[in-house]
Amino acid sequence: MSNVLIFSALACALQGEGAPSEFVFLPEGEHKLTPQSHPKGITVKMPADKGAQVAAAFNEALAKRENVTAWCDFEHSRKYPVSCYPTSFRYVPGQGVVATVEWSKSGREAVEGRDARFFSPEFYIGDDGVPTGLPDRGPVGALCTEPAFREIPAITAADADADKPTESQQTMSSLIILAALGIDHSRSDADQAGLTKLQEIQAAAARVPGLEGEVTKLKGEVKDGKQKAGLALFKRAVTAGLEKADDAERKARYLSAAEADDSFALELLTEKVAAAEAGKGDDDDDITKPIVTARDSGGAKNNEQRISAAQTKARNELGPGANFSEVWARAAEIDPPAFV
Repeated sequence: MSNVLIFSALACALQGEGAPSEFVFLPEGEHKLTPQSHPKGITVKMPADKGAQVAAAFNEALAKRENVTAWCDFEHSRKYPVSCYPTSFRYVPGQGVVATVEWSKSGREAVEGRDARFFSPEFYIGDDGVPTGLPDRGPVGALCTEPAFREIPAITAADADADKPTESQQTMSSLIILAALGIDHSRSDADQAGLTKLQEIQAAAARVPGLEGEVTKLKGEVKDGKQKAGLALFKRAVTAGLEKADDAERKARYLSAAEADDSFALELLTEKVAAAEAGKGDDDDDITKPIVTARDSGGAKNNEQRISAAQTKARNELGPGANFSEVWARAAEIDPPAFV
C-alpha cells in the first residue's frame, strides 16, 4: 500500500472564536479511518517515535513546491477558493504533527463564522501505515463540514456533539496535563497523583492573596517601626538641647536615616545625641564633625580639621559597613597626635 494518497483521512475540529494560526494536522496514535479513497477502511499510524520524521517529510514536500506554494481548499473540491496556505509543520509530543498556516480571507471568515468546523488533510502513507509525505500538486487538505472518518482520537466527528469532548479528547488532555505536572502517565496512580498535584496548586494559589496581604502589612509595620525609632532619637536630641523641636529639616534627617537603614548615619546621630545628653556636646550641630574634641597637652582645643580628615580617610578605607567605633579607632591610627 506504498504511497497511497489518503483523501479526507483525518479532521481537526476548529474553534469558532478566531482562526488559529496552527492546529493538529495529523494526531498522534493509530487511527481506523474510512476515507473516500478507501471505503473499506484503512489504518493510519502516527507513532511518537516517528513524529519528527513525518514532520520533516511534510516540510520537505512544502519546499519542493517552490514558488507554487501548498494550499488547501473547501470540501476537497480541488478548486478555488483557497482556504489556507500551510507554511510549516512540527511535531508536538502527545499531540502529533502540527501545521502552521496562513489563512485566506474566505478561509478565515469560514472558521470565525463557524461555517467550517473541521480540517481534513491529504497525505501519502507507506506500507506500514505511517505517513510519508504530501501530494506534489493540488491541495494538501480542506476545510469541511462532513469529514469521512467516524472514529478518531482527539478529534470531534461532524455528526457528534461538537461542544462535548470525546473520551479520546479527554485522554489526550489528561496526558498533556500529566506531562506538564511532571507525572509519568504510565504510573498506576497517575490520574490520582495528577488530581492531588492540581489540588495542591489550587490550594497554594488560593493562599497567595492572603500572603500578599501579610507581606504588605509586615512592610508597613517595619516602616512604622523605623519612623518611630528615628522620631524617638530626634526627641532625645531635642531634650538634650542638640536640636530644635520645630526644625523640620533636621527632624527629616533623623527619620530618613532610620527609614533607609543608614547604619553609619544612625551611628553618628546616636553618638552625637549621647554626647549631648552627657553634657559633652558642642554648639556645632553638623553631624559630620567629630563628636569627641581632642585637646593638646595644654588643654586647648586641637585642630578639629585633622580629626575630621582622619575620619574621612578611615571611612573611605573601611567602607560604608563600618560602624562609628571602627571608624574612630582607624582615624586615631591614621593621625595619632590629633587624638592625644
